[in-house]
Amino acid sequence: MYDAVADDYCYPGTMVLKNKLDLRDAAELSQFEAGISDARADEEAQPWLRNRA
Repeated sequence: MYDAVADDYCYPGTMVLKNKLDLRDAAELSQFEAGISDARADEEAQPWLRNRA
């Protein structure tokens, strides 16, 4: 995900940042991040939708 060589913040041999879920596959991490972002956006939109009526 990041273009770096021997970066202490990435898993060895990858360009994937270390993360709490220990996801080392860039595609899997990207998919997880997208899902979490969508869920958070939905949480933020709910009060707006409730006050719309």
